[in-house]
Amino acid sequence: MVDEALFEKASKYAKTLTNVSEENMLNLYGLYKQALNGPCNISKPAFWDFTGKAKWTSWKAIGDVSQDEAKEKYIALVRKLDNTWDETIDVEESARKSGFGVSVSTMARDECDEKKDGDKTILDWCKDGRLDEMEKCLGRDKCSLNTVDENGLNVLHWAADRGHRDVIEYVLTQTSLDVNAVDDEGQSALHYASSCGHLEVVKLLLKHGVNVKLLDMDGMSAFDMCDDDEIKDLLSNANPS
Repeated sequence: MVDEALFEKASKYAKTLTNVSEENMLNLYGLYKQALNGPCNISKPAFWDFTGKAKWTSWKAIGDVSQDEAKEKYIALVRKLDNTWDETIDVEESARKSGFGVSVSTMARDECDEKKDGDKTILDWCKDGRLDEMEKCLGRDKCSLNTVDENGLNVLHWAADRGHRDVIEYVLTQTSLDVNAVDDEGQSALHYASSCGHLEVVKLLLKHGVNVKLLDMDGMSAFDMCDDDEIKDLLSNANPS
């Protein structure tokens, strides 16, 4: 059983570390996110967001490691980075201030605070998987399924990323939204569903004729971004030439 108190101490102590390489800083970030949230569950940042992509890649690379194991690995890495760490001392009582500590603390937080229901857009409701609220939103002015966020993601992208099959079924059967629509990085909903391992969503997108050969701006297909063998088999046998 993981020592939760020790993990908390390690996360606080990490804020005081100095002269840590970027690689180790990203490793700490990825392990911390995995420890708190489990496997990576957010979309890959836009191609121009180099820092965001580095952080996302670090977290994504941890794969299916359990939260307890991630905590243990995090503690071990802090020990490795500073073998003088006294685990019996509360770091907040004698912290050594450093810029690295601030960045680790900041990266460990969610990108934004939870919005109040009254402030949520159709994309926010899509992320929550609330099809009922999406339909209500469509009845208001200036609300459209064609809405995209700052990175060009629409409701299909977000529903595929989060695994909301019912939302995708509604969008593709009740509207004319293009199943092959891409974000600013050239990725379709299939890229997101495949990279996140959402098998049933992939099946649904294939049913609606999504293009499996579509390449993003890095030349990556949905198959290239997938780690799931069953999904890879589906993609290999889809859209035969």
